[in-house]
Formats: sequence, C-alpha cells, structure tokens
Amino acid sequence: MSVTDAKEKCPQLVLVKGEDLTHYREMSYQVTDLLLSFCPLVERLGFDENFVDVTEMVQKQMPHTPHLSFKGHVYGTSNEAAESKASDHSEFALGSHIAAELREAIRSQLGLTGCAGVAGSKLLAKLVSGTFKPNQQTTLLPENISDIMGSLSSLRKVPGIGHQTAKRLQTLGLLNIKDLQLFPSTVLAKEFGSPCAIRLKNLSLGLDDSPVRPAGAPQSLSDEDSFKKMSCVKEVTDKIQQLLSSLLERMRKDGRQPRTFRLSVRKYSASNKWCSRESRQCPIPNHVGHEITSASNDDTLAQLLSLAMKLFSKMVDMAAPFHLTLISVCFSNLQIQAPTRGAITSFFAPAASPLKTQSQINSKNGGGTDDEFHSPPQARLKQSACSVLEAASHPATSSGGDADISATHRLPSSVDPQVFSQLPANLQMELMSEWEQQRPLLKITAASKKTKDKKSTGRGSQANSLLNYFKPM
Repeated sequence: MSVTDAKEKCPQLVLVKGEDLTHYREMSYQVTDLLLSFCPLVERLGFDENFVDVTEMVQKQMPHTPHLSFKGHVYGTSNEAAESKASDHSEFALGSHIAAELREAIRSQLGLTGCAGVAGSKLLAKLVSGTFKPNQQTTLLPENISDIMGSLSSLRKVPGIGHQTAKRLQTLGLLNIKDLQLFPSTVLAKEFGSPCAIRLKNLSLGLDDSPVRPAGAPQSLSDEDSFKKMSCVKEVTDKIQQLLSSLLERMRKDGRQPRTFRLSVRKYSASNKWCSRESRQCPIPNHVGHEITSASNDDTLAQLLSLAMKLFSKMVDMAAPFHLTLISVCFSNLQIQAPTRGAITSFFAPAASPLKTQSQINSKNGGGTDDEFHSPPQARLKQSACSVLEAASHPATSSGGDADISATHRLPSSVDPQVFSQLPANLQMELMSEWEQQRPLLKITAASKKTKDKKSTGRGSQANSLLNYFKPM
C-alpha cells in the first residue's frame, strides 16, 4: 500500500530511508543460493520470489517414502478432506513436505520467514502461494484449478497479463477471467496474433507449461529511485550521480564488463502514473567499461555521468518545465573479461601475423628444405627456440648471416629483437615456446582462407565448412 494509506492505518509507523537496497539484494541472493543447494532448477523472480522445480526430487524420494499427509493448507479443502486426498495425490503431498523443508532451512540459516505454493505449474504455484499469509504454505490440487482461477478479481491478477495487455483486453469488453475464458479465440487472435492469443487463453484457464529456467548470473544490473517530484536539472544530476556510485560498487563486485548503458525516466502523468517510463541507451566506450570493473575512479563516474546527461537531454527538454517521478540507471550486455595472462608473454603485444620459420624463408629464396614441418612438435619447438637464441646472441650487424634473418622473422613483428636478445636465455625459451604453440591455429585460419579463395561457390565447397564459422585469431 502507499505510505499515506499505511500511516492512516498505523499512525505510530516509523519510516526509514529505503533507497539503499544493498542489504536486501544480498539477502535475496542468499535465499536463491540456499535453494540451489537443494535443487539445481531454481528461477529467480524479482528480489523475493523463486520458482523451484522439485519434480526430480519427488520422483527420487517417492519409492522410499511411506504414506504422507499434506504439510500446510490445501486450497479449497478442509484439513479432514485433505487427509483423504493425500493417497490420491502422493506427489503433491511429498512436494508439500519438500516446501516445508525449504522454508525451514531459510528460517534456520537466514532468519527469514516466507510463504510457499505447491502446484503443477509456475503460474498456479505463484497464484496459490499467497493464499495464506504470513509464513504459511498452500498446495493446489488439479481439481481445484478452476476454483482458484474463478476467484481472481481482475485480469491483472493473472501473472503474465500486464497493465498494457489488460487495457487492450478491456477495449474488447473483457473485464474478468470468465470473460476471457469464454471469448472467441479467433477474435482474440486478430487483436494479439495467434501465439499470444493462445497464451492468454491458456493463462485464463490456469494452463502453463513454461519450464523453470535457472537464470544464472543476471544479464543486467540496475538501480533506481522514485519520488513525488523532481523538476530541477541539478537534482537530476545529483540523483544520477548517486545511483551510478551505488551501481559502480555492484559492478566491481560482479567483475563483468558492461557494454551498454541505459537511462530510464518516468514523467508524471495524471492518467498513467506507473507505466510511463521512457528509456535511451548507448554503447559504453571500451576503456570506460574496463575502468568500471577496476578500482574506484572519479574520472569514470564523471564520464558515465556525462553519458547519462546526454541521454537525459534526448528524453527531457531541460529548458522547459518537467516533472519526473523516477530515474533508473542500468548496465547491460555484461561480458566476462579475458583473464590476464600470468606468463611473461603478457608483456608483449600478440603477433599480428603467422610466425615465419627459417625453412619458409629459405624456401621463398629457392633454397633449403621443409623438414621442420615433418619433424615432431617437440623437436620443432626445440629447433626454433634454439635458432632464435643463436641468432639473438649474434650482433645485428653480422655479414648477412642466416641467424639475423631467423631472429627477425621468427619473432612476432611487434617484438623488438634487440630487447628480446637482452632477456635471459630461459625467458627467451619460455616466450618462444608460447609463440610456437600459436602456430597451428594460425595455419588453420590461413588454410581456410586459401580454400575459400579457390572454392568460393557451391553448397558443397570447403568455404562452408566448420572452420569458416570461427573468426581468425
């Protein structure tokens, strides 16, 4: 309920600042992690809800479980009647025991109470979970599905039917669940399209076959704040800076690099107070994205604030009066950064082209052999490493010797031969070992390019082989 209504009902109510959701968010993930320790199929739904698919747990425990009664409530059924139904619905009865076990684990390990719904689908489990509050659980049996759907007071009570969808249904004269259940599917399909019409009709009947999808790491991180009125650019700047500071801390803990920044605002509307958000987004420069995950940097915050204000100016005319009730900042398109290589090769730029060998150079000059490509990899590695060490030990001014040619061409183009020659022999060996290991990958890429040049047409050509779906190194 709104704060105004709450204070009317409870004049002694103590209000605390609720902008910082850090602790709430951390506890939310602790709940999800605890559920994952029992079952791998856990799907987060907002901060305080999780779907858990316990089908496999029930199947494993069923052969070893004696007759069970239901834990908690059974929707639309008295306790006495529920006892008689337990034998006919043993899977649901066992599911209610698992739900009770999970709730007890959350209470004992995290100190949190919670409700649970046990049903045959995500839709029904969510609907029935709030039947008895607080800190209770309810099981919905298949024969009571029509009862719970008929008890819903409006279309908006159905998970999956949002504000805008409900408005469009209302224009068709549909005001409640019964109206939607009886409405012709053909007319519904003309308004929403066939797939959406089928989905809406199924929802109204309590049918939902969507699986529990473990979400993994969140695909985006955001922070927002709502307020009664904000109409000053200075207030907007301060609020965005505050939200960004909080979000940057979370990004550094997350460790992934964001590629996209999004800013959202909600403009005041007397007719549509809650669903009038507007958003703009832009790519994050790579160097800024890298700095986001590193140590705290005021310059990074300033650059992001500048990006945010540019997006803001596209949505709001700052020269004219405006009235905002919400601002949100979001980092999305999160990508795992490539790990920093611990080897000494990380101090050298990667090779821009395939490494050339002495035998290749000699072949181009019309002499030498190609024995290196027929020798074992280990021998090849030793030969090439020794050749470079030999060459590096000679002055660069030697009289046109092969060693100088070998040193120059065997090293990646971005490596200074003089600097390389100053390194200890064991480090030179390590470097050459790593560079040599890259050669087969580079050769595969080059081979696929040659094939593509020779056979660029035809479905069966090598140009359509798997190799061509990998980007060159």
